Amino acid sequence: MSGDTTRSSLKNTFAKWGCPNEVLTDNGPQFSGRDFQQFAMEYDFIHITTSPHNPQANSEAERAVQTAKKILKQSDHFLALINYRATPLQATGVSPAELMMDRQIRTNVPTVESNLKPQWPDLAMVREADEKAKRSYQLSFNRRHNARELSLIQPGSRCETG
Repeated sequence: MSGDTTRSSLKNTFAKWGCPNEVLTDNGPQFSGRDFQQFAMEYDFIHITTSPHNPQANSEAERAVQTAKKILKQSDHFLALINYRATPLQATGVSPAELMMDRQIRTNVPTVESNLKPQWPDLAMVREADEKAKRSYQLSFNRRHNARELSLIQPGSRCETG
């Protein structure tokens, strides 16, 4: 990959996720030139290279890159949707699929067969857990944003609009 392509790819990543404090790379030619040093200064990150005398650090980075590439190549939007629908929600402890089909759905994630048998969740408990979670989220949001209840305006009250 050329230096221009590398910088362009990093710019795209930074635009989505923000600029990092540090970027760890190998000693490849696309990272060693004056252009990349200038790029690091412009985007205000520290460029760190793996030591040629520490191949373990480089192999760990390479393994992470290979894993990420494999995930991206195998990415299937429908499979992602199936896995999302099969994942229990934190608030209720029950997945959307369980609520619809009264059983867990089969995914490509291994599970014991007994989990796939129909077993309707206790809807009263699910609703109660959902309401409790919503109240908790609302309370947390209101605290973080210093929100407060406003007094009701009575008919005939004087009001100013700004």
